Amino acid sequence: MNNLPELIQKYLRYCEAYRIDLEQYCACFVDANISDITIPDIENYVTEMHDIYKPKTVKRKIASIKALYHYLEFQDLISVNPFNKIRIHFRTP
Repeated sequence: MNNLPELIQKYLRYCEAYRIDLEQYCACFVDANISDITIPDIENYVTEMHDIYKPKTVKRKIASIKALYHYLEFQDLISVNPFNKIRIHFRTP
């Protein structure tokens, strides 16, 4: 399982999940500028995800969104990363 092509394919499948997660996030804020999305907006989004998905899926979706905001912050495309101020609680099944 340490074969480089297999590992790359596994990583690309992992990234594909991020793409889907980010498209779903974008669909909820389709007309919003990134700076218009507030911490309560994100918290509400997470709450809605808990109503739809299993905890493991919610964790991945949150990781996808956090990675996006981290990238935007790192590239100086946003001045404040809202995830620095959000505490996420996961529901247990």
